[in-house]
Amino acid sequence: LVQVGEKLPEAGEEDACFDRLNQRRMEYKTRQARINVLNDDITGLGEKRLFCQEDVDALNKKLTQYTEQLNKEESVGLQLAIVEKQKLLAEKERQLFEQQEALQKSQQQLSGQLEQTSLNNIDELSTAIKQAEQFPALKQQLQQQQQELAQLEQQQSELAEKLELQKRHLEDVKNEEELAQDLKQIQEKADIVRQEISSLENKLNKQQAAKEKRLRIEEKLQQHQLQLEQSEQELAIAQDEKGMVFRRQVQQILIDKMLSKSNQILEKINGRYYLRHKPTEQGFALLIEDTRQNNSHRLPKTLSGGESFVVSLALALSLAESADQGHAIDSLFIDEGFGNLDKESLYLVMSTLENLKTQGKTVGIISHVEAVKKRVKTRIEMQKTKAGGSSFKVVG
Repeated sequence: LVQVGEKLPEAGEEDACFDRLNQRRMEYKTRQARINVLNDDITGLGEKRLFCQEDVDALNKKLTQYTEQLNKEESVGLQLAIVEKQKLLAEKERQLFEQQEALQKSQQQLSGQLEQTSLNNIDELSTAIKQAEQFPALKQQLQQQQQELAQLEQQQSELAEKLELQKRHLEDVKNEEELAQDLKQIQEKADIVRQEISSLENKLNKQQAAKEKRLRIEEKLQQHQLQLEQSEQELAIAQDEKGMVFRRQVQQILIDKMLSKSNQILEKINGRYYLRHKPTEQGFALLIEDTRQNNSHRLPKTLSGGESFVVSLALALSLAESADQGHAIDSLFIDEGFGNLDKESLYLVMSTLENLKTQGKTVGIISHVEAVKKRVKTRIEMQKTKAGGSSFKVVG
């Protein structure tokens, strides 16, 4: 067991130990069989290698023979190519010799022809050929110069005519004294014209200022006209239906202002309800917008006691500030009104009043409800005396 890396099994573990040993014995047999197969494959590959080596040696011999034969053939081909090149070179030399002879004959003929002309050599002939090639351009340039010459001759004739006219005019010119007198008269006329221009400019500036002033007056007149039309419309509305339309409009404005102020107060003390209104046959009806119910509109009678108190308090504060021309109300006194409230409504009302206190307002409450007394820290309590009168004391 030590040689195979195992220990003596404990009691009850013998079967597991035998299974491991059998598994290892099977793996050893499998490995040994694979080794035998690989040895057979190696032997077969060695025999194939020997056969392949013989084939390689035979092919190398053939390659050597073919290489020698190819070298011989290439050598013969090069010799043949050299012979062909030599033949071609000889042919080219012959053609060159013939061309040189033809050139010499052409030069002799050309020299004979040049003797019959004014040209001395071939260089002068080349120059003449180049000039012949430039002949059209030179001809066109000559035509342009001829046209310019004709224009200059025409201008010269015109200038001669003008010079003749100026000579005739100078013969009729007055003497210096007459010219000085004419110049003085012209300057006097120019001064008069300048004065008239200055006067006209002053008048024009005054007219421009008057025009601007008229435009400003017309704008003011239009504004007054618009105000007059608006006043006439408002007067017509005030007189329509014995003033009922005007009253409804005034009511609309006042209600909008009052509800806007009430909503500002509600947002501070509660933050849930907002007052809205809608027109009815009798005038206007109040609606309560509840932000906790998807901004749905409710009638005031659906509110609980505490909710009604909060809304009424906001309306009362708004009316008070409107009556006091927008001045803030610093003090507020509430006489009773707490006896019919349940616990939840009473808690809402007292929280609202305490919120008003945090806004700098002094809130006074007159109540006999015990729960209200507990919420108010500073109190003035009234008590009956034995003599039938009353006394008070400050608590808190």
